[in-house]
Amino acid sequence: MKAIVHLIVMMIIGLVSSQTSAAKSTDWALIIGITKYVHPQEREVKIEYAAKDAIAFRDFLASPEGGRFDSENIKLMIDDDARRENINGGISWLGRNAQNSGTVYVYISGHAVLSGNNNLQLIPHDGSIDDSVNSLISIDEFIRHLHEQVDSRNMFIFLDVCHAGATIPSQYFPTLPGRSRMIFASAAKDQTARESRELESSIFSHYLIAALRSAAKQAPDGNMRGSDIVDRVTAQVLAQALKEHHVEQRPIAWPSPPPNLVLGRRVTDRSPSLNDQQMGPPFDLHVPPPAPPMPRSSRQGLLWGLVGGLGVVTVVGVTVGLIAGLHPCLGCLEKTLTY
Repeated sequence: MKAIVHLIVMMIIGLVSSQTSAAKSTDWALIIGITKYVHPQEREVKIEYAAKDAIAFRDFLASPEGGRFDSENIKLMIDDDARRENINGGISWLGRNAQNSGTVYVYISGHAVLSGNNNLQLIPHDGSIDDSVNSLISIDEFIRHLHEQVDSRNMFIFLDVCHAGATIPSQYFPTLPGRSRMIFASAAKDQTARESRELESSIFSHYLIAALRSAAKQAPDGNMRGSDIVDRVTAQVLAQALKEHHVEQRPIAWPSPPPNLVLGRRVTDRSPSLNDQQMGPPFDLHVPPPAPPMPRSSRQGLLWGLVGGLGVVTVVGVTVGLIAGLHPCLGCLEKTLTY
C-alpha cells in the first residue's frame, strides 16, 4: 500500500507541475543597453543612461503593467555583456525559445553610426568604428535574422539609437497575415537621439516606458494601444528635445500602427498573454471568480474516506479525489496515509 500511495502522490505532483508550467508566459524579450565601451568613441557624443534605461525596460516588463514576464523569458545584456558575439547569440536564444510564441519585444539603446550607404550599425560593447566590418552589427541584418529565426505572433522592436529612422521602412521586416510587426525608432534618419539630465534617462526611453505603463494602468481592459502610445511618445519627445536641447527629435513608427494594435497588456496574476492577439480587437479578459475553498470538515472526510476505501478504488479515482480536495496538503499526504 505504501508503494501505491507514493505512486499516487508523484502522479498528482506531476499533474500540478504541468498545470503550473502551462500557465507560464509565452512572451519573450531581448533587451540591450550599452553605456560603456572597450574602445573610446571619440567621434561620438558620450551617453550616460543606455544601460539604466535597459534595466528600466526590463523592470517594466516584469511588473503587472508590463505583462509580468517570467525572469527566464527576458535576456538582458548591458555593457560588457553586450558584446558582438553575445548580441548575435541573443537572436539565436529567441529563435530557440520564442517559436510560436505570443509577443517578442526587442529593445536596443546605445551608440549607432550611419555609414555612407545609409547602413545603420550598432556599436557593441567591444565594437570599434575603425573596424566596422568585423566589430559592428548592421541593424538591418539584425532585423533580418530576427524575422528569419523567430516565428512569433507579434514582434515589436524599440530602437533608441541615433539615426534610428534609417531602418524604416525595412524590407527585412515584412508585415505578415495574422502577425503584428512594428519598429518604433527614437529619431529620424538625420537626427540624434538625445538624453536628458532632467529626466536622468534617454528622452525616448523615458517617455516610451511612461506611456506604456500609463496606458496599461488606465485602460479598462489593460491593453496598451499602439496608436495612442506612438502619438503620446512622439509629442512628448518632440517637446522635451526642443525644451532641453533646442533641436528636433521626432520618433517614427513603422508601419504606422492601426488603432486596434495592442502592444501589451496589464496582468494581475497570470492573465492570458498576447498569444491569441493580433491586428484585431482585443479578446475578452473576463476571468470568473475562483470557487470557494472546500471546508475543513469536508477535506477531513475526504481524507478518511480515501484511507478506508484505498484497497477498492482505482488509481484514477484516487487521483481525481486528491486533485479535487487535497492538493494543498501534498506535502503531508504520504506521511498521513502510511501510518
